[in-house]
Amino acid sequence: FLFSKGKGQSFMHCCLACLVLLPACGCMASHVADFPEVILKNGGIEMAIYLPNLDQGSYRATRFDHAGLIHSLRYRGMEYFGQWLKAEHDPFSHEAVNGPVDSYGVLGYGDSDSFVRVGVGVLAKPAGESEFCWDHTYKIMDFGTWQWEQHEDSIHFEQIIDGPDGWAFIYRKAVVLTQDGFRLQYELQNTGSREIEMDVYNHNFLAFDSFPMDSQYSLEVPFELKTADTDPRIQLQGGRLQLLTAIYDKALFMRMNGSPQVTDHKITVSHSSGRALQVSMDQPLSRMVVWANDRAIAPENFIDIHVPVKETRHWSAEYKVS
Repeated sequence: FLFSKGKGQSFMHCCLACLVLLPACGCMASHVADFPEVILKNGGIEMAIYLPNLDQGSYRATRFDHAGLIHSLRYRGMEYFGQWLKAEHDPFSHEAVNGPVDSYGVLGYGDSDSFVRVGVGVLAKPAGESEFCWDHTYKIMDFGTWQWEQHEDSIHFEQIIDGPDGWAFIYRKAVVLTQDGFRLQYELQNTGSREIEMDVYNHNFLAFDSFPMDSQYSLEVPFELKTADTDPRIQLQGGRLQLLTAIYDKALFMRMNGSPQVTDHKITVSHSSGRALQVSMDQPLSRMVVWANDRAIAPENFIDIHVPVKETRHWSAEYKVS
């Protein structure tokens, strides 16, 4: 297995050549493997994942979890998490990611000159800042202690944070390939003296090959969708959101309701070509945001997390592609 540790600085890798794996047949999405990554395969699914690394990593910003940064998934010759950002890649940009990426609520913002984010670390609060800025890249004071273990069809991450003001936890996340997709498995153990209460959403940047974001795309859930936002480029009918026209310069942003029923947490994005991706979770969907630009659509599914002191919380997400 691949193993690496770090404490707020760079990681010491067992063998960098083992971490940066290049496909021999061009079967992955075309990208320059300048960043430490691993490739998972199980016969039907082939996935590329960037690794946490503050010195050389693909993502060094502070909005999203650094564990399990899936930047490519291919199934039956099609890419599902293609490149959606037009700008040149900047590892310190808050949005320099593809595919499914988790964003955890902040812990302890305003308590002192630092605060904490799961999957990121202990962050410095700038002097004079009175309100958290979601798209700002903060200074990482302590990245925590990381380790991971890779198998042919799975990878397991662990981050240990012993932070200030009573914030401490062990965070574990696994990416496991299945016959027709993959599973994300989560564990959060509260080892501090403060209750952990926050929300988390997965941005789910979905980009099917090079298909433009237009009326060939739709999104469905098993409950009635409601929103106070309006946009003439979409139509809502029951649990279905249909794009009516192409998304160009102005991004789509629709705040939607959720459902208290766990069985309702099932979101399917479909393309008229017959390709689709479905994500379901074993937690209630507290709310949802649907975002899209000309290259990707993103159903941001929110759940609430509460972990009392000395307790552990588990949850999971299942992704199926067709």
